[in-house]
Amino acid sequence: MSKARIDAMSFDDRDASGISAPRYSDREQLPAILEQMLLNGTEVDDCIKVCLTNYSITHEPEIPTSTEIAYYPHSSLLRRRRQTRLPRSREHVLRHLDEGRLSQIWKEFRMQKRWLTPHFHGDFVYEYVDEANLRRQNVEVKHRLPYRYDGTNSVFFNGSLYYHRANTPRIAKYELHSKRYDEVTIRNADYRDDHFTYNMSMSYFDIAVDENALWVMFHYEKEPFLSVAKLDINNLTIYDIWNLTMINHNEMGNGFVACGVVYLVRSAFELKSEITIAYDFYRDKYRQPNIRWVNLYRNANMMSYNPYDKRVYIYDHGYLLTLPARLSWRAR
Repeated sequence: MSKARIDAMSFDDRDASGISAPRYSDREQLPAILEQMLLNGTEVDDCIKVCLTNYSITHEPEIPTSTEIAYYPHSSLLRRRRQTRLPRSREHVLRHLDEGRLSQIWKEFRMQKRWLTPHFHGDFVYEYVDEANLRRQNVEVKHRLPYRYDGTNSVFFNGSLYYHRANTPRIAKYELHSKRYDEVTIRNADYRDDHFTYNMSMSYFDIAVDENALWVMFHYEKEPFLSVAKLDINNLTIYDIWNLTMINHNEMGNGFVACGVVYLVRSAFELKSEITIAYDFYRDKYRQPNIRWVNLYRNANMMSYNPYDKRVYIYDHGYLLTLPARLSWRAR
């Protein structure tokens, strides 16, 4: 009985027409992941190109992105263009892109990062590669702060963490890369015992960033109303302080600032709540937005607006939730 001969599988370096180069056609489209593989230029990829005689590689038009959003006084709303996708291989990028494009891609990569202070009190901030790794608790770097933080309403912006320095009436700024530390004192602000900014919020200061400035919500010692300070995001200079006498801080559950307006949620623990009152700092007037609000897990101890993606982030009983702010231009 003769044995059958089995040859090793090989790929012909020609297509169906006999030409030794892959043939392109507009008749069929490949999935994006295969298109990326075909662009790598390895020997295996060349074999795949020969086997696939009808394929095309689409090139999306490149839309230039705006520069990093910084401090713009008296602006109402800034728009950000669509970002380009970050390539998977940094070495491939380094060979084919100029320095300016590399800088922009690195900025976009940093914008995907997330930071978290894991407890009500502590001296570490956790850095994550992106939101997916944050949800899986895959910590990339643990940064030790020079002074302990207090509360759940810290904010991270432009490479710096802004937080309440524990057991003091001071707001701290810590740059993670340079390790530079600055702070400012908000005199007569209450930061002791259970005198929290909001009802059962476990935070004495609520720090927020929008397109205009750094904002700090707090209340003075023995005063029932909510106060808000506007600070320079770079050097922590206090520009102004508003005393919102129509808003009792003990009757509010939490809040956030977007486009120069503070929105206050009535309760952070009831399933169905609402935003019944807001204050516009640039028009110096109260508003009644009457926006329905849902606390899915009934413990929303952090609410923060992100000026980059125009979304509100909520940390509700250990769950990270987001919702679009749906902001629009206002003429007056």
